[in-house]
Amino acid sequence: MLQSIRDRLVGWVAWGIVILIGVPFAIIGITDFGTPERTIIVAEVGDISIEQREYQRRYQLRRQDVQQQLGADYNPRIFDPQLQHQTVNILIEEALLRRLAEDHNIHVSDDELALTIQSDPSFQKAGQFDFNEYRSRIGQQGFTPARYEQFLRQERILTILPRMIRASNFTTRTEAKRLNDLSVHKRDISYIVINRDFFPDDITISEDSARAYYDFHKDEFQRPDQVKLEYLRVSASQLTDRAELTDNNLRRHYEENSDRYIVDEQRKASHILIALPEGESLESSANILEKFNIVKDKLSAGEDFEELAHQYSDDPSSASAGGDLGQVALGMMVKPFETALFTMSKPGEISDPVRTSFGYHFIRLDEIIEREEKSFDEVRQELTQSYAEQEAIELFYDVSEHMAELSYESQDSLLPVSEALGIPLQTTDWVSRENKGLGIESSPDVLREAFSERLRAGGNSEPIEVDRNDAVIIRVTDYREATVLPFNDVKEQAISSAKAAAIDTKVHELAHELTEKVRNGNSFEELAKQHDLALESPGPTGRDDLSLPAGMLSEVFKMPAPTGNIVSIAAIPLSDGKYGVVSLNGIMLPETANELLVQELSQRYAASEAQSVVTAMRETATVVVHEDNL
Repeated sequence: MLQSIRDRLVGWVAWGIVILIGVPFAIIGITDFGTPERTIIVAEVGDISIEQREYQRRYQLRRQDVQQQLGADYNPRIFDPQLQHQTVNILIEEALLRRLAEDHNIHVSDDELALTIQSDPSFQKAGQFDFNEYRSRIGQQGFTPARYEQFLRQERILTILPRMIRASNFTTRTEAKRLNDLSVHKRDISYIVINRDFFPDDITISEDSARAYYDFHKDEFQRPDQVKLEYLRVSASQLTDRAELTDNNLRRHYEENSDRYIVDEQRKASHILIALPEGESLESSANILEKFNIVKDKLSAGEDFEELAHQYSDDPSSASAGGDLGQVALGMMVKPFETALFTMSKPGEISDPVRTSFGYHFIRLDEIIEREEKSFDEVRQELTQSYAEQEAIELFYDVSEHMAELSYESQDSLLPVSEALGIPLQTTDWVSRENKGLGIESSPDVLREAFSERLRAGGNSEPIEVDRNDAVIIRVTDYREATVLPFNDVKEQAISSAKAAAIDTKVHELAHELTEKVRNGNSFEELAKQHDLALESPGPTGRDDLSLPAGMLSEVFKMPAPTGNIVSIAAIPLSDGKYGVVSLNGIMLPETANELLVQELSQRYAASEAQSVVTAMRETATVVVHEDNL
């Protein structure tokens, strides 16, 4: 069809179209024409813009975490809006903290960054930093070393600033003691639990009662609006078998990615660190100078390097291993250390003292690991998988683009697209906005588009990404509006719900009846016996006691203390329609303060202070959130 249009674009028709297109360009210019991607802003913090791309990345990560935690209980309609606003608020706070860091010239030094990377367990093998592991790990996340270091600097700033704010905070002893008393005091209680099965299940609910319940609770019997969909789905994982795994293609892939299969020269090394604060000298610190000279003299005398490292090194991570640093590649260590190590030529050689920002190092070269290049045959299997995955991704973009073009040209059906591309046309049953299916119906983006006015009016969607390199095009084949189901269709459900409500009312009434009787002087123990209810007396109960029925503990610590003849008793709604009746018999305060808890509570105060600083910054900053772009 497109070709037939092109064939007709000749003569005066073509010139007319050129003029129509050219006049607007002449007036407004062509600055933005051909721009590959438009930057969409979700929020502005002063002159700092938060891009939709970063927001979406962070939002999807948070969403995946919550979905994994909740599983089938995840409800997109409830949680997605919350996560969207949480994510944009986190990004706004991070922008405020970065601005605060810039204003106060707070930065992360190269040495601190190197130490952070080298001490990360995920970059280590056998307890030692491994450069190849580091490069591989960050590569899997789409980072180059330079980009990762930039990302890590920003992350470190976001942890350093709150820590600095917390360090300036303190709690008075009186405040700490009061907080300690509130946190660790115990309560002596007695309680009974009234279950729903306390009342017989033979309660009779008439049809009129069930209808009355139905009329008053119609939202319980409403079927939401629903759609049926048909869709085409294409993903890179489905296309790996289409890759042409010829010898020539694999060899070209090997040459293009040769750096993956080359291991640069590395050196195994050990060191003894004599720590010296930056800006100080040996001459200004007698103790450090003495230690430095002892190590230097003992090494000159040929004493065992490992034993000296155990005894004198100020690097705790390597001292316990006799100073062993494992394999070291260029770029892993600070420059003076690296220069000295790679200048040495013979294993067993010990360097002269090397000064870095950490102090003085005595470095021993343990082994030289020559540069290694893996042959094509050695990595053929890895190449085959890598090439197939790479080709599948390229095919995915080609096929999905072609699918989008054909879908645009065939707005009244997806069948021609399916036949042209050999992609099966799939369908769904009725789907609601809160669908919890396992297929595309669980994608919030699919559901959002499925219930849009545009799709309900007919036509195909744009490609919708449901996962990485996985996209669908959908169309609505049927729609039914939300409606309250007729009473006769839900009669049994209405009877069951009305019966449950009647039992809940009885449980509620008995709990409050017993509570009032105890307040009026009746014995709690005698009342429990009269109703054949078990009276539990767990003794002193703390805030961390998990033995109480769910929902009771927090309410117990809200009850007022008993005074004189005034009894402290409460009816507490619990889970599953249960009720607890709780008597607070006494409160026990600790005789002495728990120092560890006092310290923890002080830290909580400090953390709250740090959050207050961020909140105050936000109140004074100009913050604009573009809700439509979330």
